[in-house]
Amino acid sequence: MKVKPMTISAYAIEMQKMTLSPDRAAELASEAGAINEAVLAAATKSFGFFDEPAHFLGVLEAEAESFE
Repeated sequence: MKVKPMTISAYAIEMQKMTLSPDRAAELASEAGAINEAVLAAATKSFGFFDEPAHFLGVLEAEAESFE
């Protein structure tokens, strides 16, 4: 799922009371999108719908260790 710069800007204004330049919002949207995709890929690879939700953190930790 693509994260839109407009979404990042709206969040920054509403939740953080800060204004971002369009370039910074685009940069953050790109970073958030990459993180979302990585988490989704890790979760779908080794975590099923009926698995215990508490195990999700372990899946993410194992995936992070594979990048070190």
